Amino acid sequence: MGRVPAFADQPQMERLLPSERRKRVRSRVHWPLCLFVNEEEGPIATFTQDLSSGGFYCLTDRPFRVGETLTCLLKVPTYVPDGRYVEQRLECRVRVMRVESLDESGYGIAYRIEDYHFAIVG
Repeated sequence: MGRVPAFADQPQMERLLPSERRKRVRSRVHWPLCLFVNEEEGPIATFTQDLSSGGFYCLTDRPFRVGETLTCLLKVPTYVPDGRYVEQRLECRVRVMRVESLDESGYGIAYRIEDYHFAIVG
């Protein structure tokens, strides 16, 4: 009879399987987003490419430094029972985790959400 693999071989099995660096499920959503670098510069408007409960990825024409923190305003679409479209605004403090230089389309940037709250819209 053949040998049955033992659970003791777990470290060897983990080396054979591809590793997934993301800890949370990502959704491919394209929600409007404004990034605020400082008070002197105006907001940078873009859209999320994907989003999870811990962060998001977007494209910009401006590079950022890994580790840099920004404020962003994420416009979250919601729908009420009567069918109206309502937009909630989520204000976040985010940290730049990865910057990818894309050919002619700018930069792809991954952000981790460090803190957030729903902004009150007057």
